[in-house]
Amino acid sequence: MSAKGELPEELLEFLRLDGGHSLIVHGEPGTGKTTLALQLIEALDAEQNTLYISTRVSDMSLYLQFPWLRERARRNRLLMDARSFLRSLSVSPNSEEVRTSALALLDTLSSRGAYEMPDTVARTELKKLEGDIEGLDEDSEMYDDESLVFDLGSDMPEIDLAYDSVEGALPRRSLIVFDSIDALSEKYGVPANKLITSIQKDLVENSGTNVVYILESAGSSHIDYLGDGVIHMNSAETEGRRYREIIVSKLRGYEIKHHRHIITLSGGRIYDITIRERPPVTPGMWRLPGNFRTEGRYSTGNSDIDVVLGGGLSPSEVLLIEISSQAAREYADEIVYRMIAAFASEGHGVSWLPSRRRGREEIAKRMDRDISFERIEKNIQLLEHGREESINRYLGSRLEGKDVQTDLDWGGVEYSLRGRKVPFLSVIGMDTLQAIYGKDAPLQIFEHIGAVKHSDGIFVMLVGTDDEHISRLSAIAEHHLVVDMLHNAPVIYGKKPFTCLYGMIRRVKDKSIVLKLIPIS
Repeated sequence: MSAKGELPEELLEFLRLDGGHSLIVHGEPGTGKTTLALQLIEALDAEQNTLYISTRVSDMSLYLQFPWLRERARRNRLLMDARSFLRSLSVSPNSEEVRTSALALLDTLSSRGAYEMPDTVARTELKKLEGDIEGLDEDSEMYDDESLVFDLGSDMPEIDLAYDSVEGALPRRSLIVFDSIDALSEKYGVPANKLITSIQKDLVENSGTNVVYILESAGSSHIDYLGDGVIHMNSAETEGRRYREIIVSKLRGYEIKHHRHIITLSGGRIYDITIRERPPVTPGMWRLPGNFRTEGRYSTGNSDIDVVLGGGLSPSEVLLIEISSQAAREYADEIVYRMIAAFASEGHGVSWLPSRRRGREEIAKRMDRDISFERIEKNIQLLEHGREESINRYLGSRLEGKDVQTDLDWGGVEYSLRGRKVPFLSVIGMDTLQAIYGKDAPLQIFEHIGAVKHSDGIFVMLVGTDDEHISRLSAIAEHHLVVDMLHNAPVIYGKKPFTCLYGMIRRVKDKSIVLKLIPIS
């Protein structure tokens, strides 16, 4: 997880298209609009001249998350104060000497930042708007020329600063963020749609500028038609757990790949949980992250899941992993494979009846990639059913398919795994169990679970969300995790113990895939 977060790629690509583009951002307070705006500036700062215009009171938490913001806010304030001072001098100058000094001060302040103040600027729509504010008629001398000398009498210094920034950066393209356009509208008594229309014509259409307008309203409005792009930032709830989302309504000229993005503000940054293309995997042996055993608890092979489980798994514990039918199977499998690889690679015995969702050869190929053949051969007992030949990489055990208690006799499992480290791990895919013994097979496995617990082993069962026995199986489990898909975002959360939603991100690290959990808050 990047310390700077990760925005939906659609937004960045949209603002990188040729020409100027405007983006309207709706959302109630607390949905992450300001964070989104500042991250857009960070992401595009190296490519475009950027300016953040804010009416917010100084926010220390924002300065901590975006340290560069404090200096930019200070510089903007100085530029606007200098402009106000010059305006007062233009109305009633005390002396030409003072006026000259003030102009020199303004020029010095401008040259120190990224925004070089221009001597002249073409801004027809802005001048008309400022004329309306000042009560001037459109036939005033002020409108005689499209290219006008800067008006020190302007009543909208923030807007003027944006125009100056764009002009000073040319021919480089600019990105201007107004946070919020509602507050500016209220401050100057100008309807928001009129402000946007003027900025749209002058900066976006005629100057090739990218402009982001932050609105405090959550729903759609009549203003939306003015923007090239419109997104809504919402807060919602599922299973008693809160999450945030970005809904992309339109991005003119760009094909929207995902219209809904589940995001988190964990760590004060927006991180997009939306499922992406699978990362490339290069051959390399998997290594256990951290210690396998800590204070009597054993790692699941994933340090983030260990944290969710309170430090890992303890002997005599039962873990239920509930897998939704909508869940992306590679995420659920990643959890199971890593757990088995962790125990086997450390020399512990593993008894495993895989879920039917994966083929036998596919399982073998995947495990061969993760851990050494020696560890697979000695430490993993693969439970199989049918007439197919056993996978010779594993210590196999044939299930007759007549009686659950006989086939899963724990004494026989312990005997076949003798000499391996304890605690042993037993992993059962309940869908496979039901396919062999019938739909009520999960109710016949309690004797096996009791035997595993009695011998200080660890039992893990994989169950589909639609399994009719899930409530009874959950009742005997110390831990109950749910792997699901929230729209197009893979998530996991704990029912026992109760946890928040976590987004699951697959990353490549040290030539191996690592599954990271990110709290969704």
